[in-house]
Amino acid sequence: MGAHPRHRAMSPLPPATPAASAPTDSAALRESIDQRLLRQLYTHGWESLPSAAVAALTTAGFFYLISGSAGAFAWAAALLSGHAMVFLNHRRNLRRYPPARYPEGQPGGLLAYLLPMWWCTACWALVPWVLMPAGGAVQYSGILCMLLFGVMAASVPAVAPSRWATYTWLIAMTASLTLYFALQGGRWNWLLAFAALQFGAIMMRYAISQRASLIRNLETLLLKQALSDQVVAQAAELERLHAERARFFAAANHDLRQPVYALTLLTDTLRRNVRDPALQPVAEHAAHATRQVGLLLGDMLEISRLDAGAVPVRERVVSVEDLCVRLYEVHEPRANDKHLQLRFRDGNLAVRTDPDLLHRVLTNLVDNALKYTQSGGVLIAARRRGDRVRLAVWDTGRGIPPEHQRNVFNEFFQTDNPQRDRAQGLGLGLSIVQRTARLLGSEVQLRSRPGRGSVFWLDLPLATAEAAQADIAAIAAAPDAATDTPLGLPGSVLVLDDEAPVRLALASWLAPHCAAVHTAASLDEALAHVRAHGRADQQGQPGAIAVMLLDFRLAGPADGLQAAAALRQAAGWQIPAALVTGDTDPSRVRLALGSQLAVLFKPVEPAQLRRTLRALTEPLHAEEAEEAEAAPAAPTPPLRSSPTLGR
Repeated sequence: MGAHPRHRAMSPLPPATPAASAPTDSAALRESIDQRLLRQLYTHGWESLPSAAVAALTTAGFFYLISGSAGAFAWAAALLSGHAMVFLNHRRNLRRYPPARYPEGQPGGLLAYLLPMWWCTACWALVPWVLMPAGGAVQYSGILCMLLFGVMAASVPAVAPSRWATYTWLIAMTASLTLYFALQGGRWNWLLAFAALQFGAIMMRYAISQRASLIRNLETLLLKQALSDQVVAQAAELERLHAERARFFAAANHDLRQPVYALTLLTDTLRRNVRDPALQPVAEHAAHATRQVGLLLGDMLEISRLDAGAVPVRERVVSVEDLCVRLYEVHEPRANDKHLQLRFRDGNLAVRTDPDLLHRVLTNLVDNALKYTQSGGVLIAARRRGDRVRLAVWDTGRGIPPEHQRNVFNEFFQTDNPQRDRAQGLGLGLSIVQRTARLLGSEVQLRSRPGRGSVFWLDLPLATAEAAQADIAAIAAAPDAATDTPLGLPGSVLVLDDEAPVRLALASWLAPHCAAVHTAASLDEALAHVRAHGRADQQGQPGAIAVMLLDFRLAGPADGLQAAAALRQAAGWQIPAALVTGDTDPSRVRLALGSQLAVLFKPVEPAQLRRTLRALTEPLHAEEAEEAEAAPAAPTPPLRSSPTLGR
């Protein structure tokens, strides 16, 4: 059927966006850094409260001991009240800017922090003026310097996030100490004044350096976060584009398969019915060209089936010798036509794998080797490597340039087909090979030298040659050749497809093989045919429906699976049915193959359609044979269940 608008509409997915994106422009970056520095200022101020309180009590106790004045404790009380304001301000700031709402920083609160901080700064700056006893010994002045120098140095990490906090604290402390000792006079006090000035300058440089380091670290962090956000956004966009691409190819591939499916049946019907000797070659060429298009579309479908995980793996012991014999039978004529040697070295080995899938892998590799080799030959070699066997395909062809080697397993990639010559395929062969090898638990590897040739190989589990039971010739045998002999189906065929050309083509092709062909464009029409010709009590009557061919995608709300259930319910028995689909969407491929119906993928080859119809109706043939059997003593063969093709 055609892809109707409701099937074909591909509205773009919304691009994924990260929950919180890092700023990238300079103004936003500067603002984000300021907010993070402000959060750090509050955090460091809160964390330094216990040590600041200890320093205040220690200082008050020291000056009380050397002066005996209770003013030391009054000073401590004033300073601790400032710490209490810092504490309360921190609690209020957490309520105003909770980390859950502002995880990366806060937009305001600097002035609220600076006010209690200035109070504490004033208290410390007044220490030499209010606590030093008059005419105190020089050693007390030295102790005062060391005490206040330690407080200044310990406070630098706490004030460094804010320029205003840094300048206020260090300038006030440095100026107070320097001025106090300078006014005291005497060489020792002048020396202490100079030391205070120098230490304050050093601490100022250290604080500025700390702030610059914080800013650099935050810039790096934010830029990395911005880059990470960009990578996540691009990954989401690539995923969206990949989904769009997959949906586009699925829809386009489905739409292409519809006319090719009809064309395949019509050309085969034409080839079968044409009687003019002059037109017979034309009909044969038309049928051949149609089959080639079908093979190209089949490669696209194979990719989808592999991606959907819809290809089963059936492992058994496979003799490498038998595999090589089959490969030789398939590829020897082509090698001889190109005057190439086709050699094998099996090593009397056997592997445990799926023989059908392995044959498909090696056939593709040998086909590629012969395609790109003009002189010399191709070697298929097996060599034991521990508990595994390495199967390699060597050629003496043109080789693959190093810059292309990593891309040769990508879909639609071809190194020597810029004109996209369809005779050289679509560039899907090696992509199918790699996906199939992964199903077998291996990876296809490549080594190539331009002008010298290439080798592709994969490693598989070793099995003993004596236990080899594989029959590669039977497994990889070519499909049954299409013949003109009527199938003689027991009854009529119901075709449900909303594409008129497909119905016409199927009706023309099926006409010689059955009593009648009932075509329907909708489920309602098909139900009418079933009620008239497909009820359980009509089985065996001339013209009764014996098998159904149902398109997967239908124009109405029901699909082929739902249609099969409705038709069987209306008939009152399980009419044999095949589901015909042109879908390449992995999810729909899985859905089709997970059903209990036989599955055919468009464009269906006439030979494959013959085999499917024969398999579906074989139980009916067996029932007729039972009824016609005259001798009651003769053993009756058991009924064989209809296989679910494609599973």
